[in-house]
Amino acid sequence: MEKKIILTYRKGNILNGCRLNLTKELVNILDLNEEKREFILEYKDKNIFLMATNNDIKEKKSVENGEIKHLTIIMKAGYEKGKNNYKISIPLQVAKMMQLDKIPMVKVKIEKNIIKITGIEKKVVNEVKEERILKREGKIYMITVKKGGSAKTFTAIQIAYFLAVIKKSKVLLISSDTSNDHLFNLLTVEEAQELSKDNNVSIDAVGKITIKKGLKQLVLSSEKKIDYKDYIIEARENLDIIPLESDIFRLTTAKEFTDYQNYMLKFPKVMKQLRKFYDYIIIDGIPVSDIDNFYTEVADKFIIPIVPDEATIRGAINLVQKIGATRIHAIMVSKYRKTAAKDEYLQMLNSWIKKTSIIYPEPVKELAQIEQLIKNKKTIFESESKYLLETQKSFIKVAKDM
Repeated sequence: MEKKIILTYRKGNILNGCRLNLTKELVNILDLNEEKREFILEYKDKNIFLMATNNDIKEKKSVENGEIKHLTIIMKAGYEKGKNNYKISIPLQVAKMMQLDKIPMVKVKIEKNIIKITGIEKKVVNEVKEERILKREGKIYMITVKKGGSAKTFTAIQIAYFLAVIKKSKVLLISSDTSNDHLFNLLTVEEAQELSKDNNVSIDAVGKITIKKGLKQLVLSSEKKIDYKDYIIEARENLDIIPLESDIFRLTTAKEFTDYQNYMLKFPKVMKQLRKFYDYIIIDGIPVSDIDNFYTEVADKFIIPIVPDEATIRGAINLVQKIGATRIHAIMVSKYRKTAAKDEYLQMLNSWIKKTSIIYPEPVKELAQIEQLIKNKKTIFESESKYLLETQKSFIKVAKDM
């Protein structure tokens, strides 16, 4: 498998850290858990070998002409309890010798309970990229609703996570709503800064996050030669985010209005190019009709999240009639609490949906566990709570046939 290496820099663009996030399979091979996080790292012949610890290991290091030829050390994996994520730091001198600072990408191979990590040459990277371009023609799904507070962003994140981490597809998540960007819903402030590239994320003294270059700049610069990776932040394995800069639709000056027109014109072309790199692109829409319309044009299918009240349900039905039922993949009810009134509204929706092929899973209940997960920047699939099993099943029903 291929994996990205996460690089961090300190002031002066000096490499400060080189990190690899571990999959569950790799964690199991190294026999890691929350209490036991030691493992063996061996470097030789420009390859890294990772192994579980044993009593016979002896640390050693040989240097020739200022370069490490052989290194065996015991290291400790980093652990994020809230996300159950494990990560390892690669010694900077080893990273530079493997040229990971130039091409932050590695091949990971498992050989008899030993993890072999090999750097990727530029030529190979280009060949891999071209192969992926030939194979991929990603589907674009839009999460849309004409009313705020309908769990739109929550829905987009859960579906994107399932497709990327559980289904093992390559997924891009983008937002059209700066007030509720995925970057801040999936990553802590520290993670957002650490995972950004080229200092793309800045944080002020009070913890406010600012995106320096995101979807707006990518779209407006699309006539130039662009490396899409410059705009991407990896939120989870196989799940990338292109954040949206603030105030993109403020439209208070002539330049802002011109930029907005150019954005609408170029956006479909950029999405056509991005399809080549991803299996799925999930667009989190914005509940403003005029702005949302040009996003709608590029989507293949739609998922409509709603809350169980009469106005929202009637609005959803009107939206389906406007877009066309054949383009609606699913309607998802969120924030459900059982009351006679809500059940009456849902019965109205259910009787109408039966006439279509739209997927309609069990309503997602309003749960304290979901609120806590959102606070901890986690998805429902990163929890083992029995109270979330029904919620997980609802999202699986929507995502598995996408």
